[in-house]
Amino acid sequence: MKSKNQRNILIESSLSQVLIALTSGTLLTGYALSVGADESDIGLLAAIPPLCYFFQFLAIFINKHFANKKNLILNFLFLHRAVWLSVALSPFVPFFATHKLGVLYLALLVGSILSAMANPLWSGWVKDIIPEKGLGGFFSKRFTYTKAVSIIMGILMGSLFLKWREWTGLSQSKAFSYVFLLGVIMGTVALLFMAKTSYTPQVVEKEQSLIEQFKILFENKNLKALLGFLFVWNFSVNLTAPLFAMYMLKVLKINISYVIFLSVLSNIMNLVSFKTWGKLSDQYSNKSVIAACAPACLMGILFWLALPFIKSTSLLLLILAFIYILVGVATAGIILSTNTIGLKLAPSDSPIPFIAACTTISSIASGLAPVIGGYWLEKGLTWWPIQSVGSVEKLGAWNWLFLVSGAGTLLALRFLYKVQENSIEKSRLQFRFALLSIRREMVSFTQMYSLAVMNYLPGVSFRKKNDV
Repeated sequence: MKSKNQRNILIESSLSQVLIALTSGTLLTGYALSVGADESDIGLLAAIPPLCYFFQFLAIFINKHFANKKNLILNFLFLHRAVWLSVALSPFVPFFATHKLGVLYLALLVGSILSAMANPLWSGWVKDIIPEKGLGGFFSKRFTYTKAVSIIMGILMGSLFLKWREWTGLSQSKAFSYVFLLGVIMGTVALLFMAKTSYTPQVVEKEQSLIEQFKILFENKNLKALLGFLFVWNFSVNLTAPLFAMYMLKVLKINISYVIFLSVLSNIMNLVSFKTWGKLSDQYSNKSVIAACAPACLMGILFWLALPFIKSTSLLLLILAFIYILVGVATAGIILSTNTIGLKLAPSDSPIPFIAACTTISSIASGLAPVIGGYWLEKGLTWWPIQSVGSVEKLGAWNWLFLVSGAGTLLALRFLYKVQENSIEKSRLQFRFALLSIRREMVSFTQMYSLAVMNYLPGVSFRKKNDV
């Protein structure tokens, strides 16, 4: 029965990822532009989902009155699909057709609220179903499947969308509507697999009031340490990660085709390493995996400081490929372990407030950091002595941004070491042994894929010809 439940959840997650892939990112931006959105609209649309994570706490109040988490999740997600159906049909409905951008705003707002409320309930539901010892293996499979779906859908939409639109002769907004409709259908089918999953609601012997739950929650030293780690880590990483593409295009003058190649390479590294990290997190601990992967991410950030001074194009491309392989492998371990450690540490009798606090803090940090990073670069905030290299302006601001990001990852580890995970880490010696074993695995894994990719890197220059 457990294996059947896990299979149903994995299928549901994969089909739901189709909906996410087809209603977000580039496709959402393209549709918004086709219905008259400008730059400020695009920025606001991008800010709506993370801001709606605050509504996760509303799910705590609702869950107090409905013990069956699965039914609540199904209701929230069904309404979420219905909201996106209104966007898909808006170009064909006379009233909606004249207010397509307004419909998109409203649908994204309501859909993000419903999704945010379903998120902690879904995590609590999975915690009830999946044994704690198998959480790492389960989530490694789930992330592998969803990442594979994202890559496949990205490739298909990138290669087929324009050809399909030319073949059908549809307007741009109507072509996007059919894409959204496909996503809604797949997302609705996903709910059928969720409904098939057997689930017995857990009965709490003594029901605590919400005030008592929050009081106990914020007296939890483990939670404080975990929230500190999640905020500092997500803020530090997202201070620079969303800006790497712009740095390559504007500062390093790399051709966009190679930038896209590196993005795909990083996603593939995520995909192939999730299974390994799942096994290691179950064998040792999530804390050990994060502690092993974090220095690799720090190295990846600090490598960017030296890149503008590299004159050889071939060497620059090789180093960029190595950075994306290293960080791709490491971030897979961190994504998996940060999601799993919250579920493991959440109290069994009331996991929803704990999970909601973790995801809300992470989303706030992830949303706030790129805004500050962009403002930093726009204003050229710097105390770096070297202001330019060749024709590059404001290089000092970039360098300081990388240094602050790197320092933040070190600070995050200070919080991580205070987290006590119920696992093999019974002593400092055992923790160091686990850390050494995991790092050895990561080094061999990274070396293997680095050598494989280097052999197949194209032998042509990917720097813009007029800037070499």
